Amino acid sequence: MIYLWLNIDFWKDLNHPEGWAILIGGLLTAIGTVLAVMFAAFLTYRYTLKHSKIVHNANIQADILKRRIDALEQLWGLLGYMSFAESDTAIIRWREEQKGEKKYYVHIGNLRHFILTEVNQAIYQKHAGLHIAKDIRDAFFDYRGSLMGLYMRYQNETDDALIQIKNLNLVDKYRDAYNQLNKAVKKELEACYKQQKL
Repeated sequence: MIYLWLNIDFWKDLNHPEGWAILIGGLLTAIGTVLAVMFAAFLTYRYTLKHSKIVHNANIQADILKRRIDALEQLWGLLGYMSFAESDTAIIRWREEQKGEKKYYVHIGNLRHFILTEVNQAIYQKHAGLHIAKDIRDAFFDYRGSLMGLYMRYQNETDDALIQIKNLNLVDKYRDAYNQLNKAVKKELEACYKQQKL
């Protein structure tokens, strides 16, 4: 029956030849409208999906950057133990003797606290080890490994004990490791802070 409506002779028999054009025009308009709505819906869907993906990826990148900054700041806190500046937390202490000669000592309590508590909390419990660049992490663990040797040698000493380091090459090794880590962590933090502002 519908096919009859599409035949112009049907409309001529009804004395309404323009009815055919109106019907076809209405159908084409309806089909065009439906197609336009479907196309607009498709474009909106694609845009929303793409925008959602961009926002999602940006959120992931911001989260990763925040975790990197947190990890580096935790490592920065550990550098206080490694520093040669006079402080309550420094593992290596020094005293100036006669004629400007310095003698270096290991503070056993700070060494023990660093090895057994601080490193474990920062690197493992707070997950800083997951978000630190490999070269910085490797340098830090090399330093910690050499301190572990000292700890194993003097683990039975009391916390307030100061053990002299007679091998000044070892002192230089610790100082160089600290200076390199200090520069690397500072550089990485500055880069992260700069990226965070973008």
